[in-house]
Amino acid sequence: MVAIMWQYFLVIQFFIECNVLTLGQHETCKENSGGKNCNLQYAVLNVIPHDKDAFTQGLTYFDGKLYESIGMYGNSQVCKVRELNPENGNVVQKTSMSNSYFGEGMTYFEDKDGNHRLMQITWKARKGFIYDLNLNLIKSFTYQTTNGDGWGITYNPVEQEFVVSDGSPWLVFWDRDTLQEKRRIRVILEENSNRGVSYLNELEFWNGYILANVWYKDFILLINPKNGMTEQIIDFSSLYTDRDPNADCLNGISVTNRRDEFFITGKYWPFLYRIKFYGFFEEETKRS
Repeated sequence: MVAIMWQYFLVIQFFIECNVLTLGQHETCKENSGGKNCNLQYAVLNVIPHDKDAFTQGLTYFDGKLYESIGMYGNSQVCKVRELNPENGNVVQKTSMSNSYFGEGMTYFEDKDGNHRLMQITWKARKGFIYDLNLNLIKSFTYQTTNGDGWGITYNPVEQEFVVSDGSPWLVFWDRDTLQEKRRIRVILEENSNRGVSYLNELEFWNGYILANVWYKDFILLINPKNGMTEQIIDFSSLYTDRDPNADCLNGISVTNRRDEFFITGKYWPFLYRIKFYGFFEEETKRS
């Protein structure tokens, strides 16, 4: 009951928060897009079984393996990091977290010594964890965001920096080696607008852009990491329409081993979707 009331409070807060853009259904997306394309095309390539008891907070992929961060307090069998078989969704390996932690976003990265690593953050504890690819804990660390929360995380290998969301319109950039903040940007939908896009959640870095879930919305935003501008809005409202009553919101984005293909899922979703984007690079070519 407490969890339900807390979710209800956050939803109400989302709609009344001033100076923050509220994204609605596809028609609202069109109205608020500032002329941006809300119809970046995608095709579903495969539908893979997914654990419907998994409260998905983060997905990340490397070398044929998909890693998932699961959240929820008080159940060490739920709050875990795990390796999934991306072909059938089976759990290959998992490691539990302390019941005092609420697992959030996770990303793959390569450290300064060339080691392959996973980084996971937590919701309220301000504590992160670094694992090897066998899910052995390498180290833990403390961190700060704009409000202390940790929601989503991704990694930009070119700039060697992590990008972190905390449920606000801000994205914080951490140096890979020091884990100290380098800068931050406020995500907006329209140029010269003061309205930030709040409740940014799971993140993925793709072709120089940041993909972001928005909490309790069936959209993924394509964000310019230099200025926070939303370049595209991808509408996933038709992806999983006949939802199980226990299924929660869209949350979970990961690249795959193929260009422009992604894994997409949600909290308590019984399916993991492999999709492919169309249209964006054609538009980029026309503009160049």
